[in-house]
Amino acid sequence: MTVNPFLRSLLILSIALEQVFVVAILILSSGGFRIILSSGILKACFYGSYAISLLLIVVRWKRFLRGILLGDKMPLILVAIALLSILWSDVPNVTQLKGRELLGITLFATYFGTRYTLKEQFRLVAWTLGISAVLSLVCGVALRKYGVHPEALFDGAWRGIYLHKNILGTMMALSGVLFLLIARSPGKYNWLGWIGVALSFLLIIPAKSGGGRIVFFFLVVLIPLYKALRFRYNLLIFFAIIFVLSGAVASVLLFDNFGLIFETLGKDATLTGRVPLWNMMLKQLEFRPWLGYAYGGFWRGWEGPSAYIWRHSNWRPNYGHNGYMDLLLELGWIGFSVFVLAFLMTIRRAFLCIRSTKSVEGLFPLLYLTHLGLGNLSESRLLDPNSMFWVLFVSISLLPATERTSPSQKNLDANCSYKIEG
Repeated sequence: MTVNPFLRSLLILSIALEQVFVVAILILSSGGFRIILSSGILKACFYGSYAISLLLIVVRWKRFLRGILLGDKMPLILVAIALLSILWSDVPNVTQLKGRELLGITLFATYFGTRYTLKEQFRLVAWTLGISAVLSLVCGVALRKYGVHPEALFDGAWRGIYLHKNILGTMMALSGVLFLLIARSPGKYNWLGWIGVALSFLLIIPAKSGGGRIVFFFLVVLIPLYKALRFRYNLLIFFAIIFVLSGAVASVLLFDNFGLIFETLGKDATLTGRVPLWNMMLKQLEFRPWLGYAYGGFWRGWEGPSAYIWRHSNWRPNYGHNGYMDLLLELGWIGFSVFVLAFLMTIRRAFLCIRSTKSVEGLFPLLYLTHLGLGNLSESRLLDPNSMFWVLFVSISLLPATERTSPSQKNLDANCSYKIEG
């Protein structure tokens, strides 16, 4: 059987365009360009991505169904609870809107997780973070109106292509670790990894994101410990990992409260308020402990239960500055328990991924889950609609314990490995 060169070129082009689509949506869902693009354009982009994802799922429905059946179900159950929370929401229209977007981005996440192998996902995320880093550097140097906060706000900290400096710090912490894995891998292109590490670190500094620096530091420390899980299976490794993670958690939680750490990170130790905020959030949880205030139903300014916090604090937070607390308030102990189970099961899958692979990308799922867990101690990104953090969490939960055949390579082999007509 022979394949026409024109058809072969079309197949290669379609695979490339599909990957461009994935990278573009990952950049947007990471928070990129939201300072430039209007809400209408962003909404059109995301809703268009839902439709395209559905179409691509239908085209490969067998692979999609197999991935869903073999993957963890808990993240999808959590989404179902968020959607059902419209039944007890005080603002069903808000819950419906946010739930629709959560369902749409979960659709994209399940497509991403079942369409690509771990190696392909790793490469696509690397492209996403690399492009974001380069564009953030351009915005910080040449387009300072967009890339830098005003001097009166955060002392002119960089924000790159993102809305806030902390998002830039968080994304570059993840970028730095990913490119460090690439840099330490064998191959003639590992020098690109070192460039990525340097660029990511250089962007963390002007972002003045203490949390980003802390997370980056501890993830780098954890790389050799996670790698050791492939070769040793003893309590010493686990105790070392627990010790480092405990230090990371303590650092993220306490850097807002100790002057010495603030001096190191360039912050002001008097401007804290998260602990009193969390205490007030827990008081509000007492009124709806099991099911919460519904997805998107708590933080509504003066019109919702958040009014209690606004009245009793000297600032006006629009979220809880802790992903776990926000999830607890929105979906109650039932939803929070489902998330904990989902997180633990996904960690188990990431651990099996480390044990069953020898490549650098095998370390990425567990490093990413660590990044997600630490980042949500001071920010709120667990169940955000249209969020790359949720996309990667869901895609990791769908990873097989061992590598499978690359779908794109399989398609290419099936259609193009025959004798080609001249």
